Amino acid sequence: MKKQLLLFTFIIASVFIACEKDDDDDSTSSNGNGGGNQNPPTNNLPTSYFIVENDTFYVNNSQQTFDPNAFRYQFNLSTKDQLNQTGNDGETKSTIGLVMTLKEKPTSSGQAPISQSRFQLDGSDSVNFYLSYFINTGSPHEGLNFLSETGGTLSFDITNNTFSMNVPGITLIDESGTTTNQSLNGGYVEVQSW
Repeated sequence: MKKQLLLFTFIIASVFIACEKDDDDDSTSSNGNGGGNQNPPTNNLPTSYFIVENDTFYVNNSQQTFDPNAFRYQFNLSTKDQLNQTGNDGETKSTIGLVMTLKEKPTSSGQAPISQSRFQLDGSDSVNFYLSYFINTGSPHEGLNFLSETGGTLSFDITNNTFSMNVPGITLIDESGTTTNQSLNGGYVEVQSW
């Protein structure tokens, strides 16, 4: 009887200790620092971000896109939650693509007037922002495209082969001509190896 009572006490104590164990004791802690965790940490968010309609979207990928007549640079934007997810293409899920267009690639710090035109004329020094909501993202705006409104100025810095800009607040106009507009409320972008 004493052995059974001792065994019963041991089992109860073991169950109690197992219930008290918190995430800090686990080798796959919830912050992503342990081995084998399926969700990478998001506490190291990307430096570059845009704020659209007061929601922050982080740059998960950026690259120059081909155009023989202009310089176009695309930023793919993800929510904080999407930074931990991949789409069917194996890349980080994105809700928005934002393309910045200038006539030529800037090689030194400067300013450019913001234009609604995506197609820069010879000699134009303006910049255009074109925002597209990707399809199959669940966004209420998926499939819609927006152009920056003419007016305002973009200032950018190029130092040590790094492009950076503080994104100004811009009204984005629905390309299809509806009254649906979006607000680009600001942000910060940094591109190394410019």
